[in-house]
Amino acid sequence: MTLATAGDLDEALARLDASHAVLHRQRQELRDLSVALHSVLDDAPLPAPTADRVSIGELATMLGVKTSTLRVWEDAGLLSAERDPHTQRRSYTEPQMHIARIIRLLRQGGYLFERISPVVGAISSAGSPAALERALDERSRSLSARSRQALKGAAELHNYAEQLESATDDRH
Repeated sequence: MTLATAGDLDEALARLDASHAVLHRQRQELRDLSVALHSVLDDAPLPAPTADRVSIGELATMLGVKTSTLRVWEDAGLLSAERDPHTQRRSYTEPQMHIARIIRLLRQGGYLFERISPVVGAISSAGSPAALERALDERSRSLSARSRQALKGAAELHNYAEQLESATDDRH
């Protein structure tokens, strides 16, 4: 409104459009993350590991992938492995096994690494898929509130623009 009242209605409209575009992109990202999360939650659990750590070969067998696949995921920054200080062999803890399972599921669903990375990051920072689901619900409510505020602002800008147009028409 500051721009509009200063006489720069075009810039005010451009910024309004940009804010709507940002909200739209954020809502799409949230939807993608939610779809990915639900595909993970709906999948059957992995077989229980026999130890608190598994080797790269054991994890590959559990997931039904090749060891080279796990290395590619690691190189892409999606998965991390613990390294034995003496042998440098990879081993995976329970949380890392869980992340590997998520990556496998998303890859099977056709997700590319750039779409998997935010999912893995969000689940890792949330601590669990259930915590992430709660965070996604909260984020959705926040985006809806911001959308309503943007809609209210757009209506006010529209009314102001109408008043300006009417005032201009009255002078001519």
